[in-house]
Amino acid sequence: MMTMTGQEPNDASNPLNALPARARGGRRARHAGTRTCVGCLERVARREAAQDLIHLVFVPAVATTEAAAVVVDGLGKASSKLAGRGAWLHARRPCLRQAVQRGLARAYKGRVAASEAQIAAQIVDRAEGRLEGLLSAGFRARHLAVGSTVVLEALEAGTVALLLVATDAAAALRHGPIREAVQAGRAIAWGDKARLGALTGRQEAAVIAILDEGIAGAMVHALGLTETFAVDATKGEG
Repeated sequence: MMTMTGQEPNDASNPLNALPARARGGRRARHAGTRTCVGCLERVARREAAQDLIHLVFVPAVATTEAAAVVVDGLGKASSKLAGRGAWLHARRPCLRQAVQRGLARAYKGRVAASEAQIAAQIVDRAEGRLEGLLSAGFRARHLAVGSTVVLEALEAGTVALLLVATDAAAALRHGPIREAVQAGRAIAWGDKARLGALTGRQEAAVIAILDEGIAGAMVHALGLTETFAVDATKGEG
């Protein structure tokens, strides 16, 4: 395709190629491929959004005089499903606070009814669901070793990416290799034995070895969200 200069767009001699991005494509071209945190306004590359940002969606009010609501759509680009105008948020408490104070209304260009506690509680709920989903999928794909005996075998074989210990499984720490993994920071604590058992086809599960690096990383990320946003998530405004 020829340009108004009579030259191909990618021609090295095309004078348009010497112009800065702002002049060629304006603001949209300059910021293409980025997401902006609605709290701190920092831009993040789209490829990093799945780890760094949380997707929020505005739910318009039925009456024009009422404020829009905000729901947590997903914990990153890959899990975003809801349609409608949205916004992106860093997984940080200060960013959430700034978003509630002014960022959400600015992004929506209208009134928004949202509190820090409400959004934090939604994030925690989403992260808990993500943890359950990862465990269930990992179990079906045989990426988990469940129970002290097989976990100890996996630790000895060096195939464990992450150790998951139930919060009420103090007895599991009597095993030296499991205790050493916890002390070395290669383990996380989440869920009680009954909950972990239900997710892995057992009555109870005290310790689970995650054998897949991808699942392990996703679980650490989701657990980090629960820890970041659980504090004060169930309290009222204050």
